[in-house]
Amino acid sequence: MQMIEWRTHGVKNSAIARRLGLSTRYTSNLMWRIFRKAGVDDVALLTRWAIQHGMDEALPVETAETREIPRPKVFKPRIRLGRLRRVGVASGF
Repeated sequence: MQMIEWRTHGVKNSAIARRLGLSTRYTSNLMWRIFRKAGVDDVALLTRWAIQHGMDEALPVETAETREIPRPKVFKPRIRLGRLRRVGVASGF
């Protein structure tokens, strides 16, 4: 619902992706699914659909203080195991 509100108020997919901490490609795919479920193929038609379904209230103005900053992804460190060598054991070759 939040993505629909942002998109109908003129926020681009790249800005939505930054706000939600998602990739631009994933956000575009989500918007395409929303368009398909709403039965529209244009942002103007999506805006009309949103107004018909009661989503026509104004968004609050976003400032630096109110903007949600997405948390960075935390990656676990990988343990790289090279080829294990047995020390002092005949390999049998």
